[in-house]
Amino acid sequence: MRIVSRRERNGTTWPNRTTADDSVTSEDDSSRGAHAACLELEAAFAEAWSDAEFVSEYHTVLKEFADDDTRHALTRLGDHLGLRIFAKREDLAHTGSHKINNVIGQTLLTKRMGKRRVIAETGAGQHGVATATAAARLGLECTVFMGEVDTERQILNVFRMELLGSRWFP
Repeated sequence: MRIVSRRERNGTTWPNRTTADDSVTSEDDSSRGAHAACLELEAAFAEAWSDAEFVSEYHTVLKEFADDDTRHALTRLGDHLGLRIFAKREDLAHTGSHKINNVIGQTLLTKRMGKRRVIAETGAGQHGVATATAAARLGLECTVFMGEVDTERQILNVFRMELLGSRWFP
């Protein structure tokens, strides 16, 4: 697959691109394929979200795996103000950010659709780590695309993605 630069994208025409089956396609063919994939995803989500068993599994995984309860009482401040105050501590969620909450739903849906892999794009790497974590839990292949400068600055997140079995590309 050829990555297209911003300059090339802003040109008069898109260059031919290689798709997953290694055939060269035109922009129109590629756009239709992307549109069909989005429609497939939308239909799968609507079906899954109306399935009580899927929703229950999602909430169970959030509770048991991601620890979705990141609210913590600020009792001293609350006592001082005469209020009940809570802080939402997303940094305490599994993988260190809120990203895992969304990715769990994405990977459960991916598995339900019969897909074998997930692809993520990340800057600082938190989304990549969360995607790699959820994919590893479900036995899915994971590929993460990350900016070259970001891979150098966020080498610890790159290391975590590798530990979780994902492949990454700058």
